[in-house]
Amino acid sequence: RLPLQWMSAAIEQHAWEWLWEYLTTHSPLPQPLKIVACYVLVLGVSIPLAPAQFPDRSRTIARKYFHLVLCLICVPTIICHIRFMSLAFAVATAIFLVIEALRLAGTPPLADSVNRLFAPFIDSRDEGRAVLTHIYLVLGCSLPTWYAFFFFQGVYSTEALLVSLSGCTVVGLGDAAASFVGTSIGKHKWPGSKKTLEGSAAMMLSMLIFQTCALVVVGFHRIEGRTIVWIMIADVLVVLLEAVTEQIDNLVLPLYHVALLQLIC
Repeated sequence: RLPLQWMSAAIEQHAWEWLWEYLTTHSPLPQPLKIVACYVLVLGVSIPLAPAQFPDRSRTIARKYFHLVLCLICVPTIICHIRFMSLAFAVATAIFLVIEALRLAGTPPLADSVNRLFAPFIDSRDEGRAVLTHIYLVLGCSLPTWYAFFFFQGVYSTEALLVSLSGCTVVGLGDAAASFVGTSIGKHKWPGSKKTLEGSAAMMLSMLIFQTCALVVVGFHRIEGRTIVWIMIADVLVVLLEAVTEQIDNLVLPLYHVALLQLIC
């Protein structure tokens, strides 16, 4: 209750009252309550369809299913209402942290339910007690969006749009495409890596197609050829890092991509 009291004191209004007014207020932007309803609809359809039983070789592909679901939820909201998306990312991150803390504490019956839900999707990156991959995924998509919202104040330029969508571009679509193609038909591996050239090519192609579509939809497609070349170079460097890194790619790759975009745009 103490954090809620602090929030209420900071905004000089009860926090829950402010939240309800924010969700239901009419404005030229899409009403947040309607966006939440869309989130519930997408999750209500996608979660029951999530693959639960699969061979170990396909486990990575199954994990990437949730990357695509996250993109389906986030991309339209980032473009149409980045302020609400920033708030939603903060709420989602807080909820995931609380759930993970309760799971680690063994709080019944939540801990057993979450453990059963996570069990089919855990791999070598979650060997410790804490399961953080899903939190890294949300952070990887949210950090570029927060940066674009606070630094650019919205998606009013090519640079701001590409930066805000960087997490979805790299880990939501690019990494998912790399895993699917690399696991399914990948034959030629990078030296000293398990990643395949076919997967990296799929990642590069999916990122470029997605960025092009986003620019066209928003109306920022009339950009200089030199800028397009630099954007492609940034994408290539991210693909190369993905191919060789052993770090947490859900978190590292979007931040690296944002830094590159800031240098070239």
